[in-house]
Amino acid sequence: MLDNNSCCYFCLVGPESIYHIFGTCNELDIVWKVATEAIFLITNHVFDFRDLKKNMMLDLVNVKIALGSSGYEKLLIYFNTIINHCIWKERCDVKFNFISFRKENIIRRIARSIRGRKNINGRLLEDRKIPYIADLVHTIQMVARKYFPIDNG
Repeated sequence: MLDNNSCCYFCLVGPESIYHIFGTCNELDIVWKVATEAIFLITNHVFDFRDLKKNMMLDLVNVKIALGSSGYEKLLIYFNTIINHCIWKERCDVKFNFISFRKENIIRRIARSIRGRKNINGRLLEDRKIPYIADLVHTIQMVARKYFPIDNG
């Protein structure tokens, strides 16, 4: 059966387009705030991920992260890719598995993905290791607690 629904599965208002989902959907504001604050706490640089989305993710096709990129650029590209993947995974779960949308799920997915990369990064014999990766998991969780208090009940 063909799905003709063109509304965003997060806000149920905007169009389901890459520009909306990865840039202008108000339901995802908190995800961008957590990402921006985490990067600031780790690197002391202000980088607005939401603005990056409007500029199509640094045009990732043309960015060469292996040679010539600074560690900061590698971190931004890596983190940006993880965020986009986790948002898309949540969208697919909502659409195809009929799971209720929860912003916390995206943050948990991001932390889990980075934790997995951190564990692999320590064992990899490659020259493209991502700087700050060890700090990123804890920082994301710390910033997320500000917006999503721990439920003790």
